[in-house]
Amino acid sequence: MATYFHEGDSRHIEQSVKEFCQDVVRKDYGKFVKAKQFSREVFKQMGERGFLGAMVPEEYGGAGMNMQQYVVLMESLACYGGGSIALTLTAHHSLAIAHILYAGTEEQKKAFLPKLAKGETIGAWCLTEPDAGSDAFGIGMKTTATTTGSGRLINGSKQFITNGTIADIFVVIAKTFSNKHGQQNYGAFIVPKASEGRFICSAETNKVGMDASDTSTVIFENVEVGINAEMEGDGRASTYKVLNSGRVGISALACGLLRSALKEAVNYGKIRKTFGKPISEYQAVSHRLADVSATLTACWAMVEKSAHIFDKGELTIQLASETKLHVTEKVLSGCLDAARTFGGNAYIKDNRIAQDLMDAILLIIGEGTSDMQRLAVAKSLFK
Repeated sequence: MATYFHEGDSRHIEQSVKEFCQDVVRKDYGKFVKAKQFSREVFKQMGERGFLGAMVPEEYGGAGMNMQQYVVLMESLACYGGGSIALTLTAHHSLAIAHILYAGTEEQKKAFLPKLAKGETIGAWCLTEPDAGSDAFGIGMKTTATTTGSGRLINGSKQFITNGTIADIFVVIAKTFSNKHGQQNYGAFIVPKASEGRFICSAETNKVGMDASDTSTVIFENVEVGINAEMEGDGRASTYKVLNSGRVGISALACGLLRSALKEAVNYGKIRKTFGKPISEYQAVSHRLADVSATLTACWAMVEKSAHIFDKGELTIQLASETKLHVTEKVLSGCLDAARTFGGNAYIKDNRIAQDLMDAILLIIGEGTSDMQRLAVAKSLFK
């Protein structure tokens, strides 16, 4: 298969990720699946390689990548390591770290980013709640940050939080109320797990896919943070900014899953024989995989375009949503087509093809469902 990566840095990034996934992730993948999370040692090694702080500026201890380099990192992680390790990085970097980069004060950036970039601390991003998903900023959001004499008191429950049980730092989006008028606003807060108060973290252990990624409910009961915990600006606006850029990364992750699925299917098609010849010689198989290959090329082109425009500072909500919508939907159908090559073996979760297919399901839901992306695109069209 021809590579679709750029020359130079991109090849170096891909090779570094490939070695890490072979030596660390896939080698003990069964252990991570059983634990439903990756160990601290995995985070440490990702930090040493610069993955955790990929787009964090070097002045804060990061690798200083641009988005065009980061999507290669994300795609390669998903391809060689699987959806779980890529999703784990996404939550830590594209959500938690990104929010601090976009809205954190200089003091907050200096205090938190170096340790997050090195893997000394693990980050989680807390938006979704039991009654607030696509309408995260509707009446369903119950989490509040109440003003006290010395700071804020965080109370509420967050759901489907990646890295929730292992995180040291939570970025929490909560309702706030301004002064005597009681006007409702939204704030984004950096909440260390070492804060006073009670944290209740309950892992989801019966997921369809992303089996080695930690997903949990996180409940905050009278968690106290200082006045310096709140990030700058409107919490809703900074959240939308995080989600907008995150959709480029999640689309790159999707491409990695499809590249893996296609590679698995091509290899299997060469060795599996029926009626005395390899199944790759049947057009029903080979033409279907040709379509998957064309889909992958088109999807990666969209990701590259979005990453390039992001680096120019011109990424629009429309383009980010179009990319996330088209890529994740096409990747899911492409993984299913690749899985058909395996017959019954595609239904065994120990096989990588089954993992890629199950992991791809989440991508049309997480970081904004496909229907929410359609809504965003339509609004842009008719604005």
